[in-house]
Amino acid sequence: MDFEEERLIRLPEVMRLVGLRRSTVYKLIKEGRFIPRRRTGTRAVAFRAGDVYEWIKARPIVDDEGLQNES
Repeated sequence: MDFEEERLIRLPEVMRLVGLRRSTVYKLIKEGRFIPRRRTGTRAVAFRAGDVYEWIKARPIVDDEGLQNES
């Protein structure tokens, strides 16, 4: 693994990368459908960048009609 994958990123960057709002990210975490947060301080959490990239890669690709592509 390289440094970029090990880098810890905060929620605003995660939201930008995955294209989801804060409430949706937290809902997915609660449901166990998103990567877990890592505590970085008493009131701060972050996500490992490599985990976020892997989560993105695992998402299905859909076309305009909502059909999954094999790409």
